[in-house]
Amino acid sequence: MNHASFHNGAGTSQPTFTLPPGTAINRSRSSAWALCRCAAALVATIFASPARAEGPTGEIRSAFVRGTQLFVKGNNGKLVSGKDLVGAVIIGIGPDGKQEQYKILGVEKDADDPTGEIELYTFHMRDPISGEWKDPCPPGPKGPAKGFPIEGTWDERGGHLRSDRFSITCAHAPMGKCIRWGYKYWKKGPGDTPLWDYYQACYRMTRADYCGNGITHTSDGRSIDLFDRIGLNREDPSIKLEFEAAWGPDGALCVAHTRIPRWTFEDIAKECPEKLKGKLGDKASCNFQKMRKDKRALVFNKS
Repeated sequence: MNHASFHNGAGTSQPTFTLPPGTAINRSRSSAWALCRCAAALVATIFASPARAEGPTGEIRSAFVRGTQLFVKGNNGKLVSGKDLVGAVIIGIGPDGKQEQYKILGVEKDADDPTGEIELYTFHMRDPISGEWKDPCPPGPKGPAKGFPIEGTWDERGGHLRSDRFSITCAHAPMGKCIRWGYKYWKKGPGDTPLWDYYQACYRMTRADYCGNGITHTSDGRSIDLFDRIGLNREDPSIKLEFEAAWGPDGALCVAHTRIPRWTFEDIAKECPEKLKGKLGDKASCNFQKMRKDKRALVFNKS
């Protein structure tokens, strides 16, 4: 990827849930597998893993994620993944304590990923009132909505945590975008650089989470140019936007201007008075040329 410019989807809501152990993965006539327990929305859905349950023959299986691929493993060691999971129904408890159901309708390779590592899933959610299955993810700029699972969980401050759990995201939500832009948290980038922190920094940037506390300061439809210090994405000089901020995994390191004018520097200073003290609005020091010298700054953006 030479550069990444995009219209931002804020992804302001971050519903989560926790999956209790003992989930069921069963054969059925209508689907290859039925994997039970999931969350409220495909934005930040959190699973406890390994998910365990009995099939019709009493065998124990587990569910886990590697990269963006969901795997189901039997006690015979056989793994089931990809299109073999089409028809699976995922059932779980949402943040409101109510049961919700999702069905995997399709699995395909991401055409925009030259490595072929990213798998895109088509999910439908069952309406608890009408019983109809509906797409829970908004369509992206290139067509129908997709989603995929992510290793690890997310805390209330928007931190991506290593764990034996996994999450599900819409492909066009911030969690999904950053993976598709090349920040594959499970891999290493140029110079053998681990991408876990780059992925977290990209997530903060996408949501304009200046303070690194999980609070977004953006909205859908904002144009942004994203670039980084290792060259996965490069600045596009043809895009006439101004430098906004430099980002690390814990939020912004400086902010030259806020993405949305109604969020003032005073607002940001009140939100995190110590973190960005003296780092707000000083364009002479908050620019790419200066901030690229700060090794804490992993990604940068214009808006």
